[in-house]
Amino acid sequence: FNQRGGDHYWRFYQSLAPAPTLEADPKVADLHAATVITNLITPQWLERMNRAEEAGDETILREDPLVREFIREFERNEEHREKMIEQHGLVRISLLPDYSYLNDQRFLDAAEYVKASGLPFHLIHVPTRPELESKRVNDFVFPAVGVPEEQGRRHVEEVGQITGKEVVHLVDHYDPEKLKDPSKLVASEHDGHPGQDGIPAMADAFVKFMLEHLEGDID
Repeated sequence: FNQRGGDHYWRFYQSLAPAPTLEADPKVADLHAATVITNLITPQWLERMNRAEEAGDETILREDPLVREFIREFERNEEHREKMIEQHGLVRISLLPDYSYLNDQRFLDAAEYVKASGLPFHLIHVPTRPELESKRVNDFVFPAVGVPEEQGRRHVEEVGQITGKEVVHLVDHYDPEKLKDPSKLVASEHDGHPGQDGIPAMADAFVKFMLEHLEGDID
């Protein structure tokens, strides 16, 4: 986290080299522009907004000064991130080449905990934009997110070996009509997270998958 000049906002970024500020080495850090973190939200404000939502008061929900300030802060973050990408290139956050899930005791312990619970679970892969656009059905496009093909394949095999599960590719459950223009499903050209249209499309795909597998999970 990186505070913005003591003005009640913090920026969230991931870095391949720990540093106190984003500017310390922007070539190895990636800012999450869509994440607005602030201490301006109070219980009283939340109650007011919840009442407005229950009453269907669009004026309060859209014109509230704090809501509008959050939108401006998001836009500032987005502008900052775009400038960083223009100056330093797009940062790829990925595991180190010598990393192995098989040697990561914390991951092994977490997987064992989940399996010991007896609850049904699935490994679901949320597609990136290149995977939404890819003709390789039910597959990964590792290089598009900065992961070497061989390394990515190895990691998937390791996770499957540990969990005993095969990865479910959520893209296989998307509405084919939505996949005709994947650009509408992501936040921006440089932000592959689901955008305004991508979130409901992803949710619909997940519901479709769960309905198809619900009966087997219950049994």
